[in-house]
Amino acid sequence: MKRGAGGALAVALAAAGPLAAGVGYLSGYPDAPPPGMTGGFGEPTCVSCHFAATPDTLGSLILRGLPATLEANRRYELTVELAREDMAAAGFQLSARFAAGPARGRQAGDFRVLGTETAVTAQAGVEYVHQTLAGTVPSTPGVARWRLGWTAPREASAAVRFHIAANAANGDESPLGDRVYALEETIGFAAPRAARSADR
Repeated sequence: MKRGAGGALAVALAAAGPLAAGVGYLSGYPDAPPPGMTGGFGEPTCVSCHFAATPDTLGSLILRGLPATLEANRRYELTVELAREDMAAAGFQLSARFAAGPARGRQAGDFRVLGTETAVTAQAGVEYVHQTLAGTVPSTPGVARWRLGWTAPREASAAVRFHIAANAANGDESPLGDRVYALEETIGFAAPRAARSADR
């Protein structure tokens, strides 16, 4: 793992995987991957459905737009960015859940769709943001980007943990040769102003 510019966390994992995309093997899930495939809180990732897993440092997955600390009920515009030079199609799935406390593993905040490249599917009270068929085409050669909105929980509480799994597909319509990347980012809330003033 390495922390990139603007506080983004980039994680390059490796593997073949079946996340959806319209023009490659992802044709099995052209509109959305199955819910619960982010790798967070005991969930699998798409690696579990593929035959090979080899270390891969030739691509990256980054979540842009998160601050160093969260503010309750504030809206954020996030961008999931997946890069791999030979990527023919792409897909992803993202969740935001409380990292600890009584609500650990439950939905944190609310997602909203920006454009036609993403959608939200809920399962067991958790919102999963993912690509649509329109979002499987890389934004530019070798890079896929998905914009989405997220509103932080109304009250400051436990930190929020984001999990993303993403697939850079090679377009050969088989479960071989695709690359799966996973990312985990945990962001806490800013201290209340009164508490910050008392510390001075």
